[in-house]
Parts: sequence; C-alpha cells; structure tokens
Amino acid sequence: MTAPPPLPDHPARRVELWLSDAVLGAAILGAVSWMIYADLAGDRPPGALAYGWAFVLGALMMVRRRFPLAVLAVTIIGLFAYYAAGYPAIGLGVPLAGALLSAAQYRNLRWSVSTATVTLAVAYGVRLAQGQDFGRIIGFEIVGEVGTVAAAIALGYSLRLRSELQESTRRLIASAAEEVRARAAEAASEERASIARELHDSLGHHATVTSMHADVIREASETNPEAVRESAQLVKTTSGEMLAELRRTVRTLRGAHAAEVRQVPSLDADRLRTDVFDSLPLQVHAEINLEDPPPEAVQAAAHRILQEALTNVARHSDAEEATVRVLTVGPDLHLSITDPGPARTASGTVQGYGIAGMRERAESLGGSLNARPDGQGFTVNALLPIRRPEEAS
Repeated sequence: MTAPPPLPDHPARRVELWLSDAVLGAAILGAVSWMIYADLAGDRPPGALAYGWAFVLGALMMVRRRFPLAVLAVTIIGLFAYYAAGYPAIGLGVPLAGALLSAAQYRNLRWSVSTATVTLAVAYGVRLAQGQDFGRIIGFEIVGEVGTVAAAIALGYSLRLRSELQESTRRLIASAAEEVRARAAEAASEERASIARELHDSLGHHATVTSMHADVIREASETNPEAVRESAQLVKTTSGEMLAELRRTVRTLRGAHAAEVRQVPSLDADRLRTDVFDSLPLQVHAEINLEDPPPEAVQAAAHRILQEALTNVARHSDAEEATVRVLTVGPDLHLSITDPGPARTASGTVQGYGIAGMRERAESLGGSLNARPDGQGFTVNALLPIRRPEEAS
C-alpha cells in the first residue's frame, strides 16, 4: 500500500497546497449546497443537517492529503446516510469527486476504481429495485455520473504521475550533481597526485645532485680547486632550478598557472644529457633508438622515469656507471635502466615514493613498470604504449 507523500517543508508551498484544497472544498460545498437548495426528488425538505453534510464534504478536502482513504470512507458512508434520511437528490459524481480524486492521487488506483464501481452499482441497484424508471437511470443519469467519477479519478491519477515524475527528476538531478562532484573530486585527486610526482621526481633529482656535489666540494676543497669550482657552479645552477620549480608548483596550486609556460620533458638526447646524465656523478651509457618522436605525454613520462631511476642509482648504489636503453619496439616504447651495484647500505632510511611514482606514470599511459634487484645491482624496465589501444584500433 502506498503511503501519502509527506507535506513539503517550505512554508510557501504548504500555504499553496492549503489554498488549493480550500478552493476544492469550497467548490464541492457550493455545488452540493446548490443541488440541496434545488430540492429535487426528496422525501423531506432541505434542512440544517443537509447543508451541514455539504459543509462536511467540503471540509474533508482539508485533510485529503493526509487521510485519503478515510476521506473516501466517510464520504461514501455519509452519502448513503444522506439518501437514507430522504433529503433532496444531489447525485453521486459531485459528492464523490473530491474523495475519489484524493484516493487516486495518494493511494493505489484500484481503491478509487473499485470503490466508485461498487458505490454506483449499489446506488443504482437500489433505485431500480425501488421501481424507478430504468430508461431514465441507465440512458440518462448514469452517463453523467460515470463521466464525473471517471474524470475525478483520471485527474487524481494524472496528478500522481506528475508528482512521481517531478520526484524522479529531482532525484536524477541530485544524482547527476553528486556524480559531477565525485568526478571533480577524482580529478582534483589525480591532479594532486600528478603534482606530487612532479615534485618528487624533479626536486628529488635536484636535491640529490646538490648533495652529491656538495660532497665533492668538501672532499676536493684543498686538492682539486677546479673540481670545486665546477661543482659549486653546478650546485648554484641546480639550486636555482629547484627554486624555479618550487615557484611554478606554488603558482599552480594557487590557481595562477594559466599563463605559466613550462618546458615539457622530452627524450631528446642532448636534453637528457644536459638535464639528467651529466648532472649526476655517474658514467651513463645511453642507447637511444627512436623511429619517430613519441607523443609529448609519453616523452614526458619516459624522461621522468629515466631521471628518477638514475637518481635512485646515485642515492642507493655504489655503482659509478649505469646503462640506459630507450628503444621503439613496434607500438611500444621500452625503457631499461641498469646499474651493476652493489647497493649502498645505510641505516635509518625511509621508504620513498620513487618506484611507486614511476609505476603510476607508466600505468597512467596504459603501460607497466618492473623494478627488481639484478645480481648485486638493480634494474628498472618500463613499457609505455606510444598509442593507446583505442587509438591503435
């Protein structure tokens, strides 16, 4: 059984519904009172009780939303009592219209249809049993009564459908808004993760370079002035790049990055050597074989993976050299970074996000990354699709 919907919380909407029910009640009161006043086919003249019943029919409309079935039951019982008392004829359709409309609007449709059918059958059956004119009842009166009852039920059911459609639309809008908020939150989360990876890879590389060349300055301060000067210049340059990267990131986070021009990392051999290979105290043996330049997103991811992997070699290995291979194999870009080791032993180290960040970069392009010990050394292998599967098809 369907319960009537709760009244709206908005005061203005409550007043609007109250006024509409008052207008409906006044219309029923006026129509029934006029028919009572006409004094047709009654055994007794209209009196206070007859007009009081008309008032009750109108007043019931003020509670029809809360108690639609009770209103319908009181209307039918009162209607039969009214006729049993011998008051003037008021028909069936108009007195029943408000109650049938309410039941169809706020309860199951079968309540209105079955109740109207039974009421009409009983009323006209009694009249025919009393010997009233069959032709007048069946050929004339019943048509108007059935039409009025059917119109009331149809109106109530249409109001119900409209209300359900409005509620469905409201829920759909709320669901769409929630989905938009979820997507915005997901996009913001992805943006934060991307910024975190950029900071980790870029600033981590610069910090490693600065730290290592600071060690060179400390160890060669008296024996190799030329190495000291070169390392000091490199520390100054790297520190400047680190500060510039921090400023760009802060402007991005503050939403002021619309006009920011950033140099996209690439796989250009000279660029790799300048930005990555030569800045680390490693002998890097690089093999770069690209049939065609991959898309910028692939080059940027590959550049950062190479940078992070070599930075990890400088941080965590005693190796003085590393081997890098960048090859195009069919639709994929293959990266390999290997150092002979051995791994540097250090106490109190904290697990970082370097390997996780490299893997995220590869997987964001539909690729994969594997990082594992290789003898005494370490190997990082990455596969980056040059084109996404949907683009290849």
